[in-house]
Amino acid sequence: MNAYLPLPLTACVASAMLTIAVLGRDGGHRANRIAAALTLGATVWSFCEVLWNSSHDPERVLTLVRLSSIGWVAMGPLGLHLFVELIGMRDSRVERLMPWLYGASGLFLAVTLATDWMHTAVMPTSWGWGYEFGPAYPPFWLFTTLCLSAGLALAARHLRSEGPSPAEQAQAKWVAVGVMVPLLMASMTDGVLPMFHVQVPRLGTASFTVLGATVLWSFWRYGY
Repeated sequence: MNAYLPLPLTACVASAMLTIAVLGRDGGHRANRIAAALTLGATVWSFCEVLWNSSHDPERVLTLVRLSSIGWVAMGPLGLHLFVELIGMRDSRVERLMPWLYGASGLFLAVTLATDWMHTAVMPTSWGWGYEFGPAYPPFWLFTTLCLSAGLALAARHLRSEGPSPAEQAQAKWVAVGVMVPLLMASMTDGVLPMFHVQVPRLGTASFTVLGATVLWSFWRYGY
């Protein structure tokens, strides 16, 4: 086992436990279901990463890399949707936009699974496997970054208003910090650097595990 493998393995186990914990609080609540979808996606993503970093067959690795998109392709809309729910923007223009954003994620998923426009090839590295992006990845990266950035902007505007209680303000701040981790860390190690052909160990799955843990802690701490 290479030295990198314990990282996605730990992320997989932790994300699965976080999914169960979030749903265990109140599986019928929409905010909990959205948060659980985020951590479940991280579970699928990290599970595929464990499998491909345990393989020696490039074709199998490329297939697993593409299958992992089931876990990460909707992270942007899910993060934005979670903010919309937490700050009480139901029936807003942003919420009415969500089906279109999820539809765009579905389109990116189809492109990833059916073509080589997202991932073109994989290559062995000293720590596991790296991959090369096709022409569809830059638009996807921009789409995801804009969704998460929009969520942060909505939260910032909400915190500057007079409506939220001190507990709501504190929770929104913690969730914003949690979102900043994958926005910066995953974007850099799993997106920007590979786009410029710089292969480094991926921290994307670990960063979304941090997000899930932050969200769960905020639900427990502030009762929502």
